[in-house]
Amino acid sequence: MAKQKKNNDLDVLPVPREAIAALRDEEEAKRVIAAVPKRHPFEMRYDRVENVDWESCSRVPDSASQLEALRKGW
Repeated sequence: MAKQKKNNDLDVLPVPREAIAALRDEEEAKRVIAAVPKRHPFEMRYDRVENVDWESCSRVPDSASQLEALRKGW
Protein backbone atom coordinates (compact mmCIF):
# COMPACT_ATOMS: atom_id res chain seq x y z
CA MET A 1 0.00 0.00 0.00
CA ALA A 2 1.36 3.43 -0.99
CA LYS A 3 2.03 6.09 1.62
CA GLN A 4 -0.27 9.08 1.41
CA LYS A 5 1.26 12.51 1.52
CA LYS A 6 0.43 14.23 4.81
CA ASN A 7 -1.37 17.51 4.11
CA ASN A 8 -0.56 20.64 5.97
CA ASP A 9 -3.65 22.53 7.24
CA LEU A 10 -2.83 25.40 4.89
CA ASP A 11 -2.81 23.04 1.92
CA VAL A 12 -6.47 22.11 2.36
CA LEU A 13 -7.95 25.46 3.39
CA PRO A 14 -9.27 27.68 0.60
CA VAL A 15 -7.15 30.82 0.47
CA PRO A 16 -8.45 33.85 -1.44
CA ARG A 17 -6.21 35.20 -4.16
CA GLU A 18 -6.17 38.54 -2.35
CA ALA A 19 -4.53 36.90 0.67
CA ILE A 20 -1.85 35.35 -1.50
CA ALA A 21 -1.26 38.71 -3.20
CA ALA A 22 -1.08 40.36 0.23
CA LEU A 23 1.69 38.00 1.25
CA ARG A 24 3.67 39.09 -1.78
CA ASP A 25 3.04 42.86 -1.51
CA GLU A 26 2.79 44.09 2.08
CA GLU A 27 2.27 47.74 1.11
CA GLU A 28 -0.68 46.84 -1.12
CA ALA A 29 -2.17 44.77 1.71
CA LYS A 30 -1.90 47.71 4.09
CA ARG A 31 -3.61 49.96 1.54
CA VAL A 32 -6.51 47.52 1.09
CA ILE A 33 -6.93 47.10 4.85
CA ALA A 34 -6.94 50.87 5.37
CA ALA A 35 -9.70 51.21 2.74
CA VAL A 36 -12.10 48.99 4.69
CA PRO A 37 -14.72 51.11 6.50
CA LYS A 38 -14.51 51.16 10.30
CA ARG A 39 -18.27 50.58 10.61
CA HIS A 40 -20.54 48.25 8.65
CA PRO A 41 -22.22 50.08 5.73
CA PHE A 42 -25.67 49.04 7.01
CA GLU A 43 -24.95 50.69 10.36
CA MET A 44 -23.65 53.83 8.69
CA ARG A 45 -26.91 54.18 6.79
CA TYR A 46 -29.58 53.00 9.23
CA ASP A 47 -28.17 53.25 12.75
CA ARG A 48 -29.09 56.84 13.42
CA VAL A 49 -32.06 58.68 14.84
CA GLU A 50 -33.13 61.86 13.13
CA ASN A 51 -35.33 64.55 14.59
CA VAL A 52 -38.78 64.76 13.02
CA ASP A 53 -41.00 67.79 13.27
CA TRP A 54 -44.23 65.93 14.05
CA GLU A 55 -46.20 69.18 14.17
CA SER A 56 -45.61 69.65 10.46
CA CYS A 57 -47.12 66.25 9.56
CA SER A 58 -50.40 67.02 7.83
CA ARG A 59 -51.80 63.50 7.74
CA VAL A 60 -51.83 60.63 10.20
CA PRO A 61 -53.16 57.23 9.06
CA ASP A 62 -56.09 55.86 11.04
CA SER A 63 -55.89 52.45 12.71
CA ALA A 64 -57.81 50.66 9.91
CA SER A 65 -55.37 51.81 7.22
CA GLN A 66 -52.43 50.94 9.49
CA LEU A 67 -53.73 47.38 9.89
CA GLU A 68 -54.33 47.12 6.16
CA ALA A 69 -50.75 48.16 5.43
CA LEU A 70 -49.34 45.74 8.02
CA ARG A 71 -51.37 42.81 6.64
CA LYS A 72 -49.97 43.23 3.13
CA GLY A 73 -47.26 40.76 2.17
CA TRP A 74 -43.76 41.73 1.26
